Amino acid sequence: MARRVRWAAVLALVLLCAAGCRRAGSRSEVDLDGSLAEPNLDTLVAAAGDPDPQVRFWGVLSLARLGPKAEPALAALTRALGDDNANVRSSAADALGKIGPAAASASADVAKLLTAEDVDSRRSAAVALGRIGPGAEPAVEALGRAVKDREEEVRLAAVDSLGKIGTRARGALSAILRAIEDGDELMRRRATDSLKQIDPATAKSLAMRAGS
Repeated sequence: MARRVRWAAVLALVLLCAAGCRRAGSRSEVDLDGSLAEPNLDTLVAAAGDPDPQVRFWGVLSLARLGPKAEPALAALTRALGDDNANVRSSAADALGKIGPAAASASADVAKLLTAEDVDSRRSAAVALGRIGPGAEPAVEALGRAVKDREEEVRLAAVDSLGKIGTRARGALSAILRAIEDGDELMRRRATDSLKQIDPATAKSLAMRAGS
């Protein structure tokens, strides 16, 4: 009975948050009975730490749908990065990325997922760090290593995120240059775009040499 009650509460909030995401520009969400209500953040945070992995997943997923409004759940989402369930881990990384720059304090923890066994966690972590932006500087070294990941989607996400971190990602400059030199056409293009954000002078020098 207790599990059914938890499920009912979390699924109701999932629907509530999904309705809110579709109401662009609105500060309120549509409740199941048609009335207006605010999402119960405390309930979602509790769900993110529930003993049932499925409840945790839906709780974290609902927090991700809140975007920057989920910032008060930063600690719960950071803990969820270490969850035993891969879906919970990747959704937690996604939620932290959607919080944006305000999640900078979690960047080192997000970076740990770049070595996860499952590709979804690695990709979600790489994308999230780019969304956090310059504040994800503590993850630069790990992102540099992820540029050589065995999966293309992770490699590309890592290169893109280094570009979004910008000049603070100069510690991964050698990884970007190797990607330009050794990568396929898509990788070279994406790495070149990131290099322009990380080190404009080096990007200009490479462009001049290529054109000579």
